[in-house]
Amino acid sequence: MKDYIHPLDTKIASLLSDKFHLTSLYPFQQLVITRILEQEGLYGKQRVKRGIQGQLIILPTGSGKSVCFTLPALLINSVTLIVYPLLSLLADQQRRMKELGEHPVIIKGGQSKEERLRIFSSITNSSTKIILTTAEALEQPSIRKMLKTVSIGLIVVDEAHVIALWGLSFRPSYLRLNESIEELKPHQILAFTATADTHIISVINKVLSPHKRMHLIKGNIDRENIYYKVIPTLSKIVTLHLLASNASLRPMIIFFSSRKLTELVAIELTKRLGVSVCRYYHAKLKKTERSSTEKWFFDSNDGILFATSAYGMGVDKKNVRCVIHYSLSSDVASFLQESGRGGRDGKPTLSVTLLGIGEKLLADESFTSIFTTSVHCRRLQMLQLMDSPLDHCSGCDVCDNSYIPSPLGEKQIVKAVWLTPLRFTGVSLAHHLVATPYKPTYRTSPYYGVLKNWGYEEVLKAIQSLIKNGKITVGYKERIYIPIRVRNNILLVKKRAKRLIS
Repeated sequence: MKDYIHPLDTKIASLLSDKFHLTSLYPFQQLVITRILEQEGLYGKQRVKRGIQGQLIILPTGSGKSVCFTLPALLINSVTLIVYPLLSLLADQQRRMKELGEHPVIIKGGQSKEERLRIFSSITNSSTKIILTTAEALEQPSIRKMLKTVSIGLIVVDEAHVIALWGLSFRPSYLRLNESIEELKPHQILAFTATADTHIISVINKVLSPHKRMHLIKGNIDRENIYYKVIPTLSKIVTLHLLASNASLRPMIIFFSSRKLTELVAIELTKRLGVSVCRYYHAKLKKTERSSTEKWFFDSNDGILFATSAYGMGVDKKNVRCVIHYSLSSDVASFLQESGRGGRDGKPTLSVTLLGIGEKLLADESFTSIFTTSVHCRRLQMLQLMDSPLDHCSGCDVCDNSYIPSPLGEKQIVKAVWLTPLRFTGVSLAHHLVATPYKPTYRTSPYYGVLKNWGYEEVLKAIQSLIKNGKITVGYKERIYIPIRVRNNILLVKKRAKRLIS
């Protein structure tokens, strides 16, 4: 007797092949999709009527989360409403769904009454079954009133971790999503994210399903193809130039903590590289500029994008080879999200964190210690903070013993001072190491011009940082030397220095 195949499974296989160009589903995708369709009654006689059903799905980037809700949306009879955190993501998802032959509509702020009427007309006459929107748009009474006239099967909250990370600060509408859910009465509420620890999971449950805990499906969030490395440096711009000059590390994304810093570094690195492969992206750009930059980077094979966290969430650019954190993320979930924008094609990808000497890291101490250690696996520590198990490390600079012990540039500066204590001031040493025409004396020093690839101002700032952090001491007539703790050695250095400058 042949094994029975449910007609719905045949439809799923057909959609996978014809629409998504896939031959099969991952086990977690199969689990999520089957549960959605079971709740809708498509595997039985009628939909399960036990109030609003909820699922919280945590799967790594690149695992096909969008298929988990897009495929069911094509099979159920009611409307699917998908909430995204960024307008750029709305446009990107609409583009991808159109490639599937679907016609989703976008509901967002700033639309005219006539435009909204056209949108809802396409929904009510069943020419579209998928609505893309934002948490802020759902707060508008006029939008809720129109949405209440249609049967909503699924409300999907994509990138659901932002409920916890952004809701308490600049996106309070996320904390009020349950008001929309209760008023619109969907059959199911689905929350998807790639990164969520115990706290984030708790907040998502509290906001989206306060009366009943959501069914949790959690996969291994580790991205094995990403290699984590920390580079301590006395000049981030110099180190960034070295990395960006390596064509094999592009396309590349560099993340910053502020819009101003994003622009300044992008402009400076463009000058140094001498080629037009750099652009910057942040939320304050005009809509046309953002769209143009998104398209440019999506199509680029060697572009370097300087960005705040406003870029990239859910954008499916597969071939990013390196993600650099010029500024450290505020928490481990954000860091993993941003690093996860690289290597979505499954190929080896580098995640680099730049640490300036004495840099004050604003993130939680348990998170920042991941990047300051030379003993404990970085991957293991990150996944422990995310309550996710790890069998082995597939790549970090601690585990393969390639950890850089001191900031780039420190060794050359300190040794130059050690050889000639109290000969140079900070200014004259900077000129000496860069080999500028300024007082070109003592050229026989093995460290003359050793940092000629740096700029004079960068070396001077590096020297000042070393002074501030006690690696170098300012002495007689502003001359600098290496501090020695043993009294006799200090006296010897001072005597030698006195003979040199007398």
